[in-house]
Amino acid sequence: MSLKDVLMQDERHLPANRKELFFDKLFVRFGFFLKMGISLFLFCLPYFILMVIKDIFFIYMGDIVPEQEIDAFARSYGFLFDLGGVVLLVPAALGLAGTFRIIRQFAWGNGCFFVSDFKTGIRTNGKFFSVFGIMTGIFLTLNNLNLLASTETSVSALTLMPVFLAVLFLIPVMLLCFAQITVYNTTLAGSLRDCIWLYGRTLPKTLPAALVMELPLLLVFISVPHTKYEATVVFAIVILPVMLFGWFLYCCGVFDKYINAKSYPELVDKGLFKEKQRY
Repeated sequence: MSLKDVLMQDERHLPANRKELFFDKLFVRFGFFLKMGISLFLFCLPYFILMVIKDIFFIYMGDIVPEQEIDAFARSYGFLFDLGGVVLLVPAALGLAGTFRIIRQFAWGNGCFFVSDFKTGIRTNGKFFSVFGIMTGIFLTLNNLNLLASTETSVSALTLMPVFLAVLFLIPVMLLCFAQITVYNTTLAGSLRDCIWLYGRTLPKTLPAALVMELPLLLVFISVPHTKYEATVVFAIVILPVMLFGWFLYCCGVFDKYINAKSYPELVDKGLFKEKQRY
């Protein structure tokens, strides 16, 4: 058997579609996913610690603050904690930029040098991800102020409109931007424009996929503090990198159909083995 035949036989065992690629990488390189999760969590750790301190403060606030002043303290200190969150979401966003770079190399079958590629992701895309981190922090701050104000009367559908807007539109578009910025050399405005258009074209498929990505947000509703913190750490390290990898693969399929087929044919099915690619 010639070397050419050996190579062809080996390639037949490579993933032929992105579903196969997902499970191939998951089962063969699960340790690599854990490495991504630990690295990303370290960048998110400052924000995580701030949220733990915020929870502890509000749990014991009634023991140190007079009852008639609790509402004012909740608004004032809640606002300060949220402002701190705006700042600390920046390193979390930088970690996400590095992680998406690693995921791209991983998905495309490129050589992946973890530390080097992580740094490259931060250097090339960190500014874009940081803007999204700051925007997210500002949105959370304004939304919390809105919810605190509404509790003085009653929570209405209008009060919850920002939450619905974020879940159904803002977060899906932002997730698309994360993948697009990682793949293409683009501007923030250009990415937002393209991803809003892509979201509209692929709404029936992209919205359910994005809602799956948003499921971890339900962790905030866990009432037992230590259970919530433990679940968050396990999710961030073990589950999140797998979800991000799956999301990136989904986005690559979208990009292939609406962008790559015309503008970047060399990126179509990148990382997959196809019959036409044989020798």
